[in-house]
Amino acid sequence: MNVANGMKAAIPLIRQSRALLPGAFQKHSWRCSLLASRCFGSGVREPSFLQDRNEKDDIITTLMDAKKRQGLTFDSIAHELGYTNAFTAQLFLLQAPLPASAAPKLQEILPSLPPSVIEEMQKTPNRRFDVDIVQEPSVYRLMEAVQHYGEGFKILLNEKFGDGIMVGTLHALRRSAIDFYMTVHKIKGKAGEDRVVVVLNGKWLPYTEQIAANNTANIDTITRTISK
Repeated sequence: MNVANGMKAAIPLIRQSRALLPGAFQKHSWRCSLLASRCFGSGVREPSFLQDRNEKDDIITTLMDAKKRQGLTFDSIAHELGYTNAFTAQLFLLQAPLPASAAPKLQEILPSLPPSVIEEMQKTPNRRFDVDIVQEPSVYRLMEAVQHYGEGFKILLNEKFGDGIMVGTLHALRRSAIDFYMTVHKIKGKAGEDRVVVVLNGKWLPYTEQIAANNTANIDTITRTISK
């Protein structure tokens, strides 16, 4: 089985029917109703109902057009927002939510953005990737590097950290949750050639020693909780 087919087989193809969604849902002017807005209390982020890249395309195009109109790069926008360039790119691809505190600054940086786009960006996204992205050479070459160095990578991690994993998921900069940073840099080599530096900075999570006394989900505890 090739990589693309394997990834396709591993991803559930469960999508919410468009027929169940408001007719104006695909448009930038879409707003949740006042009743729906009241369902999300203070500190609770409203979920996005945009499911895949096709449904996100209009907003992504609007964001990219606004960026181009201002003549900005992801690096320059990231600098203004105080984020990494990779996280900023994820924001523009609706793969990470825009923190409310950063919304006014982004509107200032890209004044042509409709308020509805800023609103959608602040919702918790459905994080997905196009399974065909592995056919893009720049992505596949990176996968090849990880696969080729994977075994050496693992034994180095074990030697330095012990038994565990590096967190590898981008998140909305919540310190108490998933903690991962990525940056992409352009440097010059000794011969003057362009070189790519990708820095992955992930939190180390050790595997848990499963001591029975620490298992709060044991059957006796569950039974007592239900009986109450």
